[in-house]
Amino acid sequence: MSRFTFEFWSVLSRNPNMADKAKERYKMFYTILAEILQQGINNGEFKEDIDIESMVYIILSSMDGIGFVNSVMGISMTHDIVKNYIDMILKKIEKGD
Repeated sequence: MSRFTFEFWSVLSRNPNMADKAKERYKMFYTILAEILQQGINNGEFKEDIDIESMVYIILSSMDGIGFVNSVMGISMTHDIVKNYIDMILKKIEKGD
């Protein structure tokens, strides 16, 4: 998947007519993640003062970055990397007891 993501962005950078596709992709993932975060807030699992827009941007950007590092540099994403990434995000948004 990371190679696909890298290729997707690579093609877009060379083809300005594909910008709409990039915006559609971002909007789709943005909507899904924003809904998940809002649902977590509504359920009392996440902090009420989360800046959803910023968190979605951070999550999407870092996921693309991880994909880039994996596909271009060949550095595999390990279980520890995934765990640390999730822990980092959750520390920012999870509601404490």
